[in-house]
Amino acid sequence: MNNTNNNVFFTPVIIYHNADSDKSKILVDNKNKAGIYMWIHIQSNKKYVESALNLSERMYKCFSPLFLKRTDNYISRVLIHYGYSVFSLSIIEFIDITNLSKKEARKLILGHEQFYLDLIFSQDEPNTYNINPIAESRLGSKHIEDSLAKMSIAQSG
Repeated sequence: MNNTNNNVFFTPVIIYHNADSDKSKILVDNKNKAGIYMWIHIQSNKKYVESALNLSERMYKCFSPLFLKRTDNYISRVLIHYGYSVFSLSIIEFIDITNLSKKEARKLILGHEQFYLDLIFSQDEPNTYNINPIAESRLGSKHIEDSLAKMSIAQSG
């Protein structure tokens, strides 16, 4: 792990410096690969860490405005508001899930995602778009007042 000039505490496997112009490469490079990824707002250095069983499928959804509007969560709103050209996208880690059940793969991936969330929340919390410091699905959960305030700020500016 290292601390580079943009305050990342680890060395990503791949960095796409402009998520908009690198979209095709992102989708091809990550086809059928599981892992952890991070959006970074280039100007503010705010980060968002998440995991996926299939990075290419997740990125395809992330690049779909219709999907983002339907998902309607904090990072979706930020991507819609700012657009992709102001974000870099890093693949932090590929995770081999060969021969694992979907449940085992999810547990493994969430464990790795939690490691990176712990780093960001302990060393750079003001610069995260992640609202929840726990790597898990937000499906069905209610937002706390602090989270609602963060989302409101992101939408207004």
